Amino acid sequence: MTRKYGRLLLLIALVLALPLTSWAFDVDLTVHAGGGAAMGSTDDDNKTGKIGFAAAGGAGVDLALLDLNPLGLGLSTGAEYLYLKYESELVIPLTTVLTAVTNYAYLNLPVALTGTLPLNDKLTLRFSAGGFAGYFLGGTADNTYEPELGGPFTNGKVDLDDSDIEAWQYGLRFGTAVEIKSRGKINLEPGLLFDLGLTDTTITQPSKDTFWALTAYVGCRYSLF
Repeated sequence: MTRKYGRLLLLIALVLALPLTSWAFDVDLTVHAGGGAAMGSTDDDNKTGKIGFAAAGGAGVDLALLDLNPLGLGLSTGAEYLYLKYESELVIPLTTVLTAVTNYAYLNLPVALTGTLPLNDKLTLRFSAGGFAGYFLGGTADNTYEPELGGPFTNGKVDLDDSDIEAWQYGLRFGTAVEIKSRGKINLEPGLLFDLGLTDTTITQPSKDTFWALTAYVGCRYSLF
């Protein structure tokens, strides 16, 4: 377990440090936090769900690579914490109905192409498209069976780990934001992020289950140059 987390920390360090070795480009450091909606998708016709809650926050590095006046292009990466909580219902034919309130925590490592478009002297539109790798940190499921039959069909809360949930999952990321320029190097940046999971996250269930999260955030951007 210690070795696994050691490799994960090394990967995070490389993701954040490698862009900073290229001092020829404009570099921005960012932090953000926010919340929004979370839900999943499944190919099991007996399973349904309700939109739940998502919270996210993290730090990143943006590199400006090309100036196509007025459009600017670059790359973005970073490390983020993502929390998901929602309710699902599974009909087990001729047996019982399971209602589960589940929550999941992930460490996301996004990489995206970015674009910037100045709107005026104070506002710049930012947008991004790319992907992410998410490492499962842990979670719980609060299970309610109707009727409760005992044995594996017993009500209660259970902890989720990498024997239940895939340790790594991957997906697509899209974002948009407005940078509000100040007189200094630190600018305010409200925006939206949409993460679309593509990996089957469950190990113990035969269905393919993925998640998505839409979060609104407030961030700050600091220009190194």
